[in-house]
Amino acid sequence: MIDYNLLSILEKIAMALEIKGENPFKARAYRKAAETIKKENLDLKKLIKEDKLKDVPGFGDALLSKISEYFVSGKIECFEKLKEELPESVIELTKVA
Repeated sequence: MIDYNLLSILEKIAMALEIKGENPFKARAYRKAAETIKKENLDLKKLIKEDKLKDVPGFGDALLSKISEYFVSGKIECFEKLKEELPESVIELTKVA
């Protein structure tokens, strides 16, 4: 089952990194991960439980760590920090077009 909250967080991380002018490859990795999860209908909880999340193409160690963190704590600390730096309203404004 897809966790749409996680998809939203990954997309917002990508957007926040772009707004901050961070490495575009890093931002693209988060966006691509969200797309892959949705397109492939990945059951992340099951993949984590079976230790197969690392087998998903394009999912590096940093992303694996953040997805696992989300399923343990319900949040991703780097996203929480980004929200402190950039109000979520700024990220939401980029979707208006």
